[in-house]
Amino acid sequence: ESLLRKYRTTTASIITAYNPRSISVSENSNQVQLTRLKQIVVKNSFIHFNGKAEDPTKFWKDEQNFLILGISLEKSIEIGNLFKQNALIWCELGHAPKLILLR
Repeated sequence: ESLLRKYRTTTASIITAYNPRSISVSENSNQVQLTRLKQIVVKNSFIHFNGKAEDPTKFWKDEQNFLILGISLEKSIEIGNLFKQNALIWCELGHAPKLILLR
């Protein structure tokens, strides 16, 4: 919440472009898609931070993502669907983060 307050916004999402539909693809393919995601984030002038999701079981390799501030839930879902993700994390000031299923 302190980050949301610092940037004077009330919403955020964590979105990746890695492994669409939970199908493991090459690191190169994941990086290409992550670059496309970053281009969309920058084009929309969202404040964003690089992130990384780690699977504690190590079944999945680490997945890079973005914490995107000031994004609406609708835009988050649109972007998540564009990159064929199964889910994203939605954050709203004053509420616990939520897993939003896209499938």
